[in-house]
Amino acid sequence: MPAKAYGGMGRVDCMAIMPGNNNTLLIGAACGGVWKSTDGGQTWSVLNTDQLPSLSITSICIDPLNTNNIYLATGDHFTGIPGSLKPGHYSAGIYKSNDGGQTWVLAGFPSAQSQQFIPQQLIIDPLTPSTLLLAANTGIWKSIDSGTNWSLQQAGFFYSIEFNPLNRQVVFATDWQGLWRSNNNGASWVYRGGGYPNSFGVAGRVTVAVTPADTNMVYTWGKFTNATTRLKKFSNAGNTFNAFVNMTDPYTIAQPYGYVDMAIAVSPINAQQVMVGGITTAKSTDGGTTWVQASDFVNDLLPNYFHCDVKKIVFEPGNGNKLYALHDGGIDVSTDNSVTWNSISNGLQITEIYKVASDPSNPDVIYYGAQDNGTNRWNDTNDSIVMLVGGDGFQPLVDPNNPLVIFTSAQIGTFKKSIDGGINFFSASPGQTLWNPPFKFNPLNSQTMYVGCVAGLKKSIVGGTQGSYVNMTANSLIFIKAFDVSKADTNFQYAASIDTMIRTTNNGANWTIITPGLPVSAAAISYITCSPSNPNKVWVTFSGYSAGNKVYMSNDGGSNWINYSGTLPNIPVNCMVYLEGSNDEMYIGTDFGVFYRNALLPDWISYNTGLPNVIVGHLDIHYNTMKLRAGTYGRGLWETNLVITGTLPVELLSFTGYHNTTSNTNDLQWTTTSETNCNYFDVMKSNDSKYFSSIARVNCAGNSNQVKNYSYSDQETGSGISYYYLQQVDFDGQSVPSNIIFIRTNGDENTLSLFPNPASDLIQFQFLRQMRCMKWSYLMLWVDKLKYIRQ
Repeated sequence: MPAKAYGGMGRVDCMAIMPGNNNTLLIGAACGGVWKSTDGGQTWSVLNTDQLPSLSITSICIDPLNTNNIYLATGDHFTGIPGSLKPGHYSAGIYKSNDGGQTWVLAGFPSAQSQQFIPQQLIIDPLTPSTLLLAANTGIWKSIDSGTNWSLQQAGFFYSIEFNPLNRQVVFATDWQGLWRSNNNGASWVYRGGGYPNSFGVAGRVTVAVTPADTNMVYTWGKFTNATTRLKKFSNAGNTFNAFVNMTDPYTIAQPYGYVDMAIAVSPINAQQVMVGGITTAKSTDGGTTWVQASDFVNDLLPNYFHCDVKKIVFEPGNGNKLYALHDGGIDVSTDNSVTWNSISNGLQITEIYKVASDPSNPDVIYYGAQDNGTNRWNDTNDSIVMLVGGDGFQPLVDPNNPLVIFTSAQIGTFKKSIDGGINFFSASPGQTLWNPPFKFNPLNSQTMYVGCVAGLKKSIVGGTQGSYVNMTANSLIFIKAFDVSKADTNFQYAASIDTMIRTTNNGANWTIITPGLPVSAAAISYITCSPSNPNKVWVTFSGYSAGNKVYMSNDGGSNWINYSGTLPNIPVNCMVYLEGSNDEMYIGTDFGVFYRNALLPDWISYNTGLPNVIVGHLDIHYNTMKLRAGTYGRGLWETNLVITGTLPVELLSFTGYHNTTSNTNDLQWTTTSETNCNYFDVMKSNDSKYFSSIARVNCAGNSNQVKNYSYSDQETGSGISYYYLQQVDFDGQSVPSNIIFIRTNGDENTLSLFPNPASDLIQFQFLRQMRCMKWSYLMLWVDKLKYIRQ
C-alpha cells in the first residue's frame, strides 16, 4: 500500500529519540514493528523487524553510552489486554540489537502468545545501561546484565515507570491504585498513594510523568467512573504517603478512554507546563490548575489539527517548545509549544486493516477498512488513496454487477451505501453490530445481503436499503460473529456467535444447532467458509490459544466435525478464503501470516514468503488477476499470486492471431501438442492490455497425445489494438494462462509495445511496424522480483 493516506497511517505506541542526535527517531507501531528516521521524521524505513515473533512494540530504549545497543519490549500494551475488542500481538519477550537495529536477539522473557504476557514500559539506567527496568502486567522486573536475566521486584499490574531524571536511584511507577516509589534503583518498592480505586481495571490506566526541571514534582493521571480528581500532583516526589494535590481535571477537554490512552508529559525545562492526551490533547501552563485545548481532531484545515486518540506525548530533550504526539493516525510534531502541528507520518506503512474488498472490474482498485482510519479506496493507477468514510472502517463491499454501488461499515452498525462510486453516501444501517461485523452479498444475487448483528443475522433483499433488513435468527441465535451462504445452494446458510453455531437448509425458515463437536469451550469461533460446490461442506476457524483447535470442517452440514487444524501453531486464526473451482484449495489468515492447504495435502503449509510476520485479519481473491490479497493489522495491504497446482491441462505449441480485413474479424489460432484432463479454453480479451474479460469458451479434446488445432473469430474488433490470451481450464477447475498477443485493427503508428506473458519468464517486445535506422540501448532492472528491460 502506498506510504500515504488521507485519514492517517496507523497507530504508533512508543518513541525513542537517539541520545546526542535529536533528528534520529525510532517509533514502535502497535502491530507494525519499529521504524527509523534520521531526518526528524521526514522519511522513514522499517528497522528490520518484520520477522520478529511479535510486531507489536510497546517500548524502545537506546543505550546512551553506545547507541548501537537498542532494546525492544514486544507486545501491544494498549489493546492486547485479554477481552479487548481490538487485536494485537502479545509479547514474545525483550529483544536487543547490538548493531543499530540490523539484527535482533532475544534478551529475556521468552514468551509464547498463549502466555498473554503484556509489557507496558521499558526503561534503561542512563549511567549503568546494563540495568533495565520493566513494568508489565505481571509486575516490575529488573535486569542488571543487559537483559540476560530478570528478577521480579514487585508483583502487580504496572502501567508506567520512570527514573528520577537527576537521580537514577529513585524510580517511580504506577499501577491502577496510584504512585509507587523505589529509592534503590528499582530493587524494592513502596506504595505512595494516589486516591484511585483499589480495584483492578476501574481506574483504567494510571500514568506517571516527571521532569528534570523539578524532580520533586511528579504527576499521575488515571481514569475512573464519576471522578473529578483524575489528575494528581505529588510535590515532594512521593516521599510521604498520599502527599498529593488533586488538580483540575482535563478530562472534559482531552476526553481519554482510560486503558487505551491516558497520555501525560511534562516540559523538560518547565515543571508547570503539562500536556495530557486522550481523544485530543489539553495543555496547562500553571501545573494543572487551568487547561486549554492544545489540538483539534475535527477540522483538518486548522493549524493545530492532528489525528485523534493520542497514545503518547514526548518532549524533545532539553526543549520545551518541540514535542511529538503519537496517535492512532501516526505521529505529529510541534515546534512552537503546541500552537501548530505537522504530520510526519508519510512513509510509515503501518495501517491496521480489518477487511478488504476488490473492485471486480478493476484490479487496480481496492477498498479497505482500517482501525480508526476509515474506509478507503486505493487506486494503483495513480497511486492515490481516498477516504470515503471516517471512523473505524470494517468490511467494505463492491457490487460485483455494478462497481458504482459501494457499501462501507463502521462501529456500532454504522453502514453506508453509495450508488455513484463513492461520491455520495447515505445511511444503510442494519442495526447494532459487534465491533468487526461480518457483511456479505448473496453469492448469486447482489441485491440480497446479510449482516451479523447483535440481535441476530439480518438480511435485506433490496440492496441493503435503510430499514429493509429482517432478522433471520432472532429466535435461534444473537451476537453474530461469523456466517456464510453456500453458493451451491443459497438456502444453506451457517451462522455463529463466538460459542454457538447454527445452520438452515431452507433460507432461514428453520435453524439447527450444530455446535456439538466444536471446541467452543476452549476457543472462539472467528470465521465460517462454505464450499461453493457442496452446501453441506463447511469449515470453521477459531481464535484464542487452545492448542490444536484452529480449523474444523464438516462434510454433512455440521452434523459431524473433523479437526482440520493439522500442525498449525497455537495462534488465533482470523479468516479463511476458498478458491472457487479448486480441489478445496484454501488460505487462512492468522496472527502470524497466511497458511495454505488443499484436499491432497495432509497438513497446512506456510504461505508467507515476502510477508511480514503480521496479523492477517482478512483475505480476498481477485479472480481476474488470480491474486490473493491480505489485509494486515499493522502493515497495510499485501498481495501475491495464487497457488497453481497439478499438471498443466495442455501443452501449447503456438498461439497467434491476425486481423481479417475481408470479414473484419480478429482471427485467433492455437495448437496443442497434448492435452491432459482439459475442459475448455476461455478466450480473454482486453482493449488496454490490462483489464481482461472472457469473450468466448472453446471446448477442447480433454485427453490427447496428438496435435490439435483450434480457432476463434472475434467480431467485436473495435478501431484500435485488441489484446488476447487463453485461460486453459481442466476438469478439476485448475487454470493456467497463456502468453498475451495483440492484433491491430487499423492505423500505422511507430509504437513499441510491452506486455506481460503470465505463463512465461519471457517479457516480449513487439513493434507495430518496421522501424528503420533506429538506435537503441538497454537498461536492465530488478523490481520486486520482476526483471524490467529498457533497450
